[in-house]
Amino acid sequence: MQVIIPDASIITAAVLKSNPKIKQKSSKFLTQVRKQEFFLEAPHFLKLEFANATRFYFKDYGLILKSLSLFAKLPIKFIELKPKTINEAAKISYKFKTSVYDAAYHALAIQRSVTFLTADKKYFNKTKELDNIKLIS
Repeated sequence: MQVIIPDASIITAAVLKSNPKIKQKSSKFLTQVRKQEFFLEAPHFLKLEFANATRFYFKDYGLILKSLSLFAKLPIKFIELKPKTINEAAKISYKFKTSVYDAAYHALAIQRSVTFLTADKKYFNKTKELDNIKLIS
């Protein structure tokens, strides 16, 4: 089964349907996940990034809790980043002038020889030469 490492932009768009430009594709993504067409893995901090996104997306705390509940049901295997992966993320971050957070998803995908899926066009355009990255737009 194919492994995908989605970043917070993908998960947020899929669960919250927050990005009209990728709403259809992110809904298809969730359907594929539910049908087990591929397996999701992500760094542990995805949980915090998603919680942070919901905090700023919704004004109602009850809606935040509902979204967090939906997120918790996603079949994501959370990976503890090893120092080698963090070092590679920092290297990518410096080279391409990105956040270490964004680069960590990418570094994990590169090291595991899987696909990093993002909706972050700016990050994608800066780092697409590294491979192991796909833009959903």
